[in-house]
Amino acid sequence: MPNKPAAPVVPSRDVDPVAAAVIDDALKVRASHPAVPTIDILDLVLQGRRTRPLNFGAVSPVSPFGLLVVEAFDRGMPVSDWIGFYRYPDPRVIAALDDIWRKEVWPAFTTHFGIA
Repeated sequence: MPNKPAAPVVPSRDVDPVAAAVIDDALKVRASHPAVPTIDILDLVLQGRRTRPLNFGAVSPVSPFGLLVVEAFDRGMPVSDWIGFYRYPDPRVIAALDDIWRKEVWPAFTTHFGIA
């Protein structure tokens, strides 16, 4: 059975068009090439788009694009744990994960690709 195409993602209004294209392209490549390492997917879709800071808006760590970033840059927990812990109804757990996302994972992504 062939892979289903990725569902379109509607970015928030504060996302610039280049960042929106990066998000869309990354999800399409992941859907069509699930075995490719996530870091390679992000590198591919960011080629030629790193000339300035990109405004991705408010990306949730458990959004489809956020999970790609988690997979590539969080060395402490697998993606499945992020998903599982976000389903856990304890606001302290979610606050702790949000803190890790804001202070470690997202900055590692933007620094690695020079798009901060």
